[in-house]
This record gives sequence, C-alpha cells and structure tokens, in this order.
Amino acid sequence: MKRSTGILAVVFLILGGAALGLHLWLQSVVEDLARDSIASLSLIPGGAPAKGTVENAHFIPLSRTLYLTRIHITDPVVPGLESSIESVSLRFTPRFLLTLTPLRSLVLPTQEDVMLPVAEYVQVDNLEWKMPRERCTLKQYRADRVHVTAGMLASLIDGRNTDTLDVIYHASADSLRAKGLSIKSLDRSDLNEIILDESVVVGWKGRYIHSSSLTGLHGLAGKEEIFSLQTLQYGGITLPEPDLLRQFWQEFLKHGDDADALWTACRPLLDKMTEKGALAETVRIGALHLYVNGQPIRLDEGGFDYPSVMPRHMAGFLRGLSLPRSLFKDSGLALPDLMLDLSGSVEVLDEGYENHSYGFKASGLAEVECSFALHGKGQLFDKQAALTHSVSNIRLMLQDRGAMAWLGRNMGESPAAVVTRLERALNELKLQDTPQNRQIQAYLRTFIRYPGSLEVQSLSEKPVGLIQLLETLVNPGALFTLRVTPGAVSLEDSIRALPAAK
Repeated sequence: MKRSTGILAVVFLILGGAALGLHLWLQSVVEDLARDSIASLSLIPGGAPAKGTVENAHFIPLSRTLYLTRIHITDPVVPGLESSIESVSLRFTPRFLLTLTPLRSLVLPTQEDVMLPVAEYVQVDNLEWKMPRERCTLKQYRADRVHVTAGMLASLIDGRNTDTLDVIYHASADSLRAKGLSIKSLDRSDLNEIILDESVVVGWKGRYIHSSSLTGLHGLAGKEEIFSLQTLQYGGITLPEPDLLRQFWQEFLKHGDDADALWTACRPLLDKMTEKGALAETVRIGALHLYVNGQPIRLDEGGFDYPSVMPRHMAGFLRGLSLPRSLFKDSGLALPDLMLDLSGSVEVLDEGYENHSYGFKASGLAEVECSFALHGKGQLFDKQAALTHSVSNIRLMLQDRGAMAWLGRNMGESPAAVVTRLERALNELKLQDTPQNRQIQAYLRTFIRYPGSLEVQSLSEKPVGLIQLLETLVNPGALFTLRVTPGAVSLEDSIRALPAAK
C-alpha cells in the first residue's frame, strides 16, 4: 500500500511539473509573440514597420487571457505620427494556442484561405493616434469572436513583416464596437472636431461586412456644434481593393492640408473604387441637423438602396428636408419655408432596359412625379449617350401647390401684369401650327390662369431617341399629349393671398 501511494505521488509530481513547465513555456511564448508583433506594426496602410513598445505583457494560461498595458508606437518615416494605447486584453481560443506548440502542423490547415478562430474577444481601452496636425482618440474598442486565415496566422506567428491592411482583409469577427471617438484638427477654425458616440460593425469577413451603424455623430467648430447626425446605417458593404486604399492614404498624407489638391488626386481612385457599383447595398440616415451660412437645415431621414443581385432595383429618398426661407435671402428670391421630400428609383430589368421613376414634393410649392423607360447600353452621361439611348413610356405629373404664385411674386409685378406677361411668353413660343400644338397652348393658358394639375404623356410606347426629343421644342404635339385640370383659385388671387414680404 505504501509502495502504491509512493508511486502515485511520483506520478502526480511528474504531471504537475510537466503542467507547470507547459504553463511557463506557453506564457513566455505568448508574451514574446505579443511584444514582437507590436514592435513591427505599421501605423498606416502600406507604411514601413513602426517602432512599438509595450511596458507590460502578462499572459494567464488557465484563462487563456493576455493583458497588455501602456503600448507606444512611432512611425519611422512620417514625422510626428505615433500611437499609444493604455491597455489591451484578449482571450485566445484553445486552437490558436495549439498553433504555438509543436502540434502546429496538425492544427494549422494547409489551405491558406481557411478561417481559424483566434480570439473570443479583444478589447482596447484609451487609444490615441497622433499626426502633426491631427489627434484621434478612442475610449474603447471591442471585437468578438475573431478569426484569421491560416496563411495570415502563419505569417503573424512567424514574425514576418505584415501590412495592417492585409490583416484586415484576411480576418473576420462577429461584431466590432467602438465607443467615444474624437478626431481633432489643430490648425482649422471651421470644422475642427468630429465626435462619434458609438460605432457597431456586424458580420465582418475580410472585404465583406454584413452591416454597420454609427450613432451620435457631431461636428464642432470650437465649442459650437455645426452638425449632428443621430444615426447612419450601412448594409451589404464591400471594401475596395486594398491597393486602392493604400494609394488613397498616401494621397491623404501628401495633400492633407490642401482640399483642392486632395480631391484632384483622390477623385480617380474613388471612381475606381465604385466602378463596379456602390460600396454599400443600403444606406440609411436619421435626424440630420446642420448649419449652412448660419441657417439651420434639418433632414428627418434619407436612404439609398443599390442591390448587387439582378434584376436590380436601385432607389433613394430624402424625407423631411427643412430649408428656412432665410437661406435664400441673399439670392433675392422670395420663397416660403420649405419642407421637401424627394425620391427616385431605377429598376434594371435587363441589360439596356431600365424603368426610371422620380418624385418631388415641396410643401407650399408643388408636387412632381416623373417616370420613363430608358433603352441603351453604356453610361447615361457618356458623350455618346444622346446617340445611343432612347426613352419610352414618358409621364410627367405636376400639381401646383403655390409654385406659380411664388413665381409671380418674384416677377415683381402686379398679379394682373404677371398673368399677362406669362400669357405673352406662351404666345411667343414658335410651335408648329398643328391642331395638337394649338390644343397644348390652350391647356397651358388655362394652367397659367388657374394653376392646378398638369399631366404630360408620351403618345406611343415606341422608344424615342434623345436627339428626337429636341423636336418637342417646336412640335410637342407630335410626341406628347397634355391634360390640365384647372385649380379652384386664379393665379391673380393666389399671388394676392401670399403672406407679405419680410
């Protein structure tokens, strides 16, 4: 019995020693890997490896958690570019830790594009990123369930110099969350600080992101808020090619203090980024407030849809766009306070065949609806578009809600003189003398005297070339019908009923 007890004691001592040895060995490996990785990080896409240090790195094998404190990184090429982080904590997956042992060949797949779980979470607290004229601070950043491709993971473990942007394109996470972001410009007096309360990314996998949302975006000039956005949401995001982002960043570093030069340099890059479609399939904004020339502008909501699947139905809208009349004061125009709704959609049914529909509503002015089918391949605004494109099923509907009255007010004449002047202009149109054109002029005369609704409809469903549409300037009756429903109030009385000018 004593002999058996002694043998068990020896076995437990051996196993305990082995476990302690593995504990100490794994702790050393992880901590050294963390220090080496920080020492060779690049702060900018495509930039040279920076010089990074970490004051303390502590790994606890039993909880698989690594703690890093007081990290400092400086760029060896860009003067004044540096970053600091107060603390980082991350919990590794058991599979990742096995890749650091002699079992690596069994755990790491030979297929480089296979995603492996690396960390259950990563949390960064109090990050600061500095340039000579900019400061960026972030209170907290967290990533949950992080994966990295086998090829990128091997590169990181082996200590090869790796561009940060390459890591982004070869990793994924269930969610990313950033809180308390501030970006300051030290040499600007207009928009010198942007604050973001929270940003959330869901379903990130390399170049593709399921959705992203921003909450509480603010722009400041000193202590004065010049714009605020309650929410901004994206869905179906596809990041541009990494080389384009590297070029974009280099141009920003080169022309960051010259907005015109920056736009000239980056415009071709932006065109390349979007030549295959929008970078996001859906965009939604909510509750935007901003100031233009000191005047408040508000937008209740807006959105844009650009699906990647066919048949494609693209659509956009703005609702509740509020423009005060004082905004137009310097232009000399007399207008009411405006509340605008705009919408538009393009349904791509086949290559070279699209249905277009647009709407415009301005409270106190007018409601407009327009739709048509567009035929032709290539870009609509290309130089040859007029020769290669045609339209059919054209319909235009206009409902006057005061626009004609405000037009008369801005003409600066008496109500009776306004009507006489508009009728004279109508009579001076050099239209071909046909029954259809005479009828159109008669309808327009009715609309001038009693503004109501006006509807234009193409006569035939047969496509009409864009150049042929120019014929409507002299012979509209050959292509269109016009229907007018007079309003209940005359234009003269509508002008008189407008509020007195302020």
